[in-house]
Amino acid sequence: MAAEIIDEDGLVNGPISASIWRDMSVTIENKTPEEIDALLNPAFVPPGWLDSDSEPPNLEPPIKKVRLSLKLKQKSSSRFALPVSFEKLDKAAKGVVPVTTIMNNAWAERVFTAWVDERNKTTPGFVPTDLLTSHDASKLCKYTCYFVLEARTKDGKTYSPGSIRSILSSLNRILKDSKVPFSILNKTDQHFSDLQRTLDSITSDLHREGVGLAKKSATVITFQHEDLKRGS
Repeated sequence: MAAEIIDEDGLVNGPISASIWRDMSVTIENKTPEEIDALLNPAFVPPGWLDSDSEPPNLEPPIKKVRLSLKLKQKSSSRFALPVSFEKLDKAAKGVVPVTTIMNNAWAERVFTAWVDERNKTTPGFVPTDLLTSHDASKLCKYTCYFVLEARTKDGKTYSPGSIRSILSSLNRILKDSKVPFSILNKTDQHFSDLQRTLDSITSDLHREGVGLAKKSATVITFQHEDLKRGS
């Protein structure tokens, strides 16, 4: 018995076992890398991946059969459930979060944080360290423009346009979780018009260099590529 992972665009990303499906709604807040490794099932998540800024691997977990059993529940004297904790309420409010989304968000946040740290070493205090919780649209637009222009892979290569947009999509989800009342990817929001123009310029420049064009077989950096390079 298996379910399929469906991302926020309604696309099916692949089969996943029912046992993992039940854990999809969890978040990675306040958990150690070891706890997250165990949560995401070390059988198909590369060991140590959560400590690197490699892109998430493609998840193709084995489909497992699930034994169904019926158990009689003890009757309660109350018609209502026990009081719900704040953590459980917060978890329910976030809805079901696919494992692939959790991994993408974690990877994008590591890449962005690594850039902030490196940029502030070069130019001390240049980038605010609270950007991913900031409600200042102008500030977010300014520094995400710097980020997309300067972001590089672990081996110093430029990310493809698809990878850059994937990172921004994940950062946008992180901002949404912080109750930021806007989307950095909203093309009609004038606060982020500079970011949209910057992305268009990057895409045009990279396409002229043959990056991201199928006819030249340029590989979009996807979930597993940086990991494979590091492991080789």
